[in-house]
Amino acid sequence: MRILLVVGLATGTVLGQAKCARTPELAVVGVAAAPVELGESGGYRVEAVKRDLVGRGSWAVVRSCSHPEWPAYMLPAPVDVKAQTPVTKVASVELAVRAGERVFVRSNSTSSRMQMAGIANRSGMVGDVIPVSMAVFGSEGSERRVQAVIKGKGEVELR
Repeated sequence: MRILLVVGLATGTVLGQAKCARTPELAVVGVAAAPVELGESGGYRVEAVKRDLVGRGSWAVVRSCSHPEWPAYMLPAPVDVKAQTPVTKVASVELAVRAGERVFVRSNSTSSRMQMAGIANRSGMVGDVIPVSMAVFGSEGSERRVQAVIKGKGEVELR
């Protein structure tokens, strides 16, 4: 039994309808090696290819053709394996705030404006609501958690 720790995977392309191979391994190597004939039950197809950014390898997401409701599973894939019929691509997204990063916290109201420092407890993009830890003055080692909206790079505003 193989156990796969999915860390740092980048999604590749996604498959549409593809020919089915007799075994999952043949589906990864190439469908043309042993296609399932029309009318035969069973077969497997490569649904997507994922790149492991940490381990620098590739994994093929394989799904049963006869039982598409069953969960897909991953098999190691050769470098040249590609998913067929690309549908989507992964867009790189820049985080405005990273977990553990010091952030500038502000609070605006009709009668006052406060500015202070805090620590982001979760990463996020502009518009996301994240928890922020702020030191409580007067009591050593105490902190207060508040919810804040990310307004920009390293900047949050209290809700």
